[in-house]
Amino acid sequence: MAGRLIVNAAIGAEDWTSEIESKNLLKKGFYNLEFTNMDNTSQPAIAAGSSIDIDGVLYKFDTEEAITGSPSDGTAYVKIVSGATATAEFTNTALPDYDHDKLGYYDGSSRYVLSVIKDSSSWTNKSLLTPNFPILQTKVIPIGSWNMTASAWVSLPHGLDWTKIRNVNITIVSDDGASMTDIDFPATLTGLVGVEDNTGMWQLSSTEIGVIANSISANCWFFLKSQDAGIYYTSTAVNRGWITIQYEG
Repeated sequence: MAGRLIVNAAIGAEDWTSEIESKNLLKKGFYNLEFTNMDNTSQPAIAAGSSIDIDGVLYKFDTEEAITGSPSDGTAYVKIVSGATATAEFTNTALPDYDHDKLGYYDGSSRYVLSVIKDSSSWTNKSLLTPNFPILQTKVIPIGSWNMTASAWVSLPHGLDWTKIRNVNITIVSDDGASMTDIDFPATLTGLVGVEDNTGMWQLSSTEIGVIANSISANCWFFLKSQDAGIYYTSTAVNRGWITIQYEG
């Protein structure tokens, strides 16, 4: 069926049905939110002048709106709770399914509008949850104890549908916490001859993600050579780093 033309009402017209219908269509899913601190690691707030549709009702924030709540570390979201006024709060509750009728991510009458990664007082990976915007969710897995000299390999469960994993980043932290280094390659690039400074490789299975480093046979020499410079990766009393996975929700 072809699209139906909605005629603009003429000035002085008594029937404004088409104008009302136009307004309702245009505001559906409307997202005109801006957030402060998007370019740094500080806690975000809703910027003054922002506006948004919540289930067919438009709200405007005339002044900067603080976001309430104290989410735990990890993936958190900002949701707008509607009523006589609209308020914003943090939540760790998983992102709901996208509502194609309302054009947004809804939990009842509350609309999710921002995702963020919280780590103590650091707020990173801030992503707007705009209509029809295919977003990737993020999961951060602490590596935990790993003496990289005693063992070249570590494997951890990821707890995800691995067919929906789209990006993996692995950061290794030195014993003193002063050095942070990313693992270079997925395991499909093993056997790179002569790449002495290769930091390591990672590999996915349906249940786990494995990381190999400090292996001469696999040309992962970076961390071994770092010890010559006094940078060590042997302590079992520290978290060796993080595995950050982006996946389709």
